[in-house]
Amino acid sequence: MSKDRKKKLANHQAKQQLKETINKQKREYYAKLFTTAQKLGIEKAVRKLVTDEERFFFRTRLVGFRFKNKDKKPLPIPAQKQMQKNIYNFIGEHTLYDYPNGQKVSLLEILETHYFLGLYLLAKTNDEFELPEKYQDFKEFFDFWQDNYGQWRDHLEIILYLISATLSSPVHGYWVFKLTDFFGCPSYPTQLGKPMVTYIDLEYQSNKGEKYKLRSKGDTRTLYRLYHYSFQSELTPCLLPPKLFNQPKETQIPVLLLSHAERRINERLDALWERVRYQIVAESIQNATKLVQYNKNTLLIPIYYKKIKVGYVVCFNHKNQHLIIKTFLFITCKGTPEGDKLARFTGLSKEDEIYLNIDRMSTFVHNQLSDNEELYAIFEQVGLSHLDNLKNKITKADHFNTSSNTNLSKLKEMLRKKQEEEQLSQTELEELIETSTLIKEEETESLPTLNTTLA
Repeated sequence: MSKDRKKKLANHQAKQQLKETINKQKREYYAKLFTTAQKLGIEKAVRKLVTDEERFFFRTRLVGFRFKNKDKKPLPIPAQKQMQKNIYNFIGEHTLYDYPNGQKVSLLEILETHYFLGLYLLAKTNDEFELPEKYQDFKEFFDFWQDNYGQWRDHLEIILYLISATLSSPVHGYWVFKLTDFFGCPSYPTQLGKPMVTYIDLEYQSNKGEKYKLRSKGDTRTLYRLYHYSFQSELTPCLLPPKLFNQPKETQIPVLLLSHAERRINERLDALWERVRYQIVAESIQNATKLVQYNKNTLLIPIYYKKIKVGYVVCFNHKNQHLIIKTFLFITCKGTPEGDKLARFTGLSKEDEIYLNIDRMSTFVHNQLSDNEELYAIFEQVGLSHLDNLKNKITKADHFNTSSNTNLSKLKEMLRKKQEEEQLSQTELEELIETSTLIKEEETESLPTLNTTLA
C-alpha cells in the first residue's frame, strides 16, 4: 500500500472516530436534556426542537469549567479534572424546587441543559424579547428562565464558596474558587451554526500554607498560619489589630495555630465537615472586636457558627509579634466563662464529660436540649441554653457527623464535678512565652494538595 493511500486511510479512520465520538456525546447530551425536559413538562417541545434544529442546537451546551489564576495561569490538568469532578458532584446534589410543576431538578441538570436552551431561545427573540410563533410551546419555560437565570448564578457562587471551605485547611493548604464568567456569551448565535461560549470560567487562588516551629528548652511544637476568606472575597492571612492588645504599634498581628489546637478543633466541632471547621474559626477571629482576658497570659476569642457561640480559641500573645492559638474549647468546657459556671453549678467530672461527650458539637446537634425541661433550665442558668438552636441551624451542606453517642437525658444522673482538660498550666505557659523561639519553615512553590473527592 502506497504512502498516500495509507495517509488517506488514516485520515478516514480519524474522521470516523471523531464522528463516533460526537455521536456518542450527542446521545448522552440529549438523554440528559430529555430527562430534565420531562421533569419540566416540555419534553414534547424539546424533542421537536431537536428534530428540526439539531445541527445548530447541539452547539449550545456546557462543555465544562476552566480554571485560571489572576495571572491567567491555568490549573494543572490533574487538578482541573479533580476540581471539575468535585463541582459536578456538589451541584448534582443541590436540588432546586421552584419549578412550575413542582418537580425536583438539580442545579447540574439546569446548567448542563436548560440554561443553554434558554440562551438558544433568547437568540430567537425580537427586540422586545418576545418568542416567534414557532417557539410558543416554550413560552412558560422561557418566562421562567428569564425570571430565574440570575438566581442560578447565585446558587453556583454559594456552592463554589462551600467547596473552597471544604478543600481548605491550615495543615493542607488553601483553595479559593470564584466565578468570573457565567456562560459568557460575547454574541448570541444569531447566525446559524455559530457556537456560543460553553465554558464556565473560574478564578482560583491557592496557598500551600505556612508552617512554623516553636522551640523551647529542647521541645518543638508545630504551628500553622491561619488564613481567612469569606463569600466572594480574597484569601488573606488572619490579622488582628494591635489595639485589641492595647499596643500602640500599627503593625497587625498574625495568627498561628498549634497542632494541638488543630486536633481539638476537629474533635470538638465534629458535627461539621472537617475543613468548614477551620473556616468558622478563621472568620470568628477575623471579625473579633475584643479579646477575653481569662488570666495573666491567656486570651479567649469566641467562635461562632451561624451566630451561635460554640466555643473559644485559647490564645497567648507571643512577644507582641504573633497570637498563638494553643487549643480550642467547646463552650461547655472548663476554661470558658460558661463552662466554668457549668462546673461550679454541677460539679461534673472529667470522666463524666468524656462519657457524655458534652464537649462536642455533635451532642447538641443530635439531641434537642429543650426536650428535657430540667436539663434546659440548668443550661439556661449558666448561659448555655442557646446550644438548643444548633439542631435546627446546621445545614445539610455543613453537616458531617450523622450520629451521636450521647443521650442528654443521661446527663441529669451524671452532674457531679468537672475538671479542666488538657491545657498548659500557667507556669508552663509563662516559661514557654519567655524561653521559646519561633522559626518559620521554608516555603515551596508547589500547589497545596487536592486529593479530596466531594461526595
